[in-house]
Amino acid sequence: MDRHTSNLPGDRRYPVLRLCAGVSSLFGTLLMAAGVLLLVSGLAAVLAMMGGGPPGRPGPLAGFGGLAVLVWSTGLLGGGLQFVGLGALIRLMIHLEENTRASARSLGRLVETRPGDDIGAGRPSFTS
Repeated sequence: MDRHTSNLPGDRRYPVLRLCAGVSSLFGTLLMAAGVLLLVSGLAAVLAMMGGGPPGRPGPLAGFGGLAVLVWSTGLLGGGLQFVGLGALIRLMIHLEENTRASARSLGRLVETRPGDDIGAGRPSFTS
């Protein structure tokens, strides 16, 4: 039986998926950084609204603007976390496929080196 094997080495398989994983992780990191910046500015605005901030004229985020910034920051943090998770999941699936391919190759070599042994002797066959 002729087995199908890929012509590409392991580190060059799935270049588009590897690119998507990298871009997704980068975009998620940028979103989380923006979310942290908004969270800090929103907390400062809310503290200023409550009277715990520095004295002086209230900034543009005072009042309900600070609360809106807090909502946006949690949305950006959550979205960024999802993008980072997506990038990690794509990389995990690529590694899983590579490990499965290596295991199949090793099992194929094991069977080829011992062709006279009847590995499944005494066990029922479920193929028809």
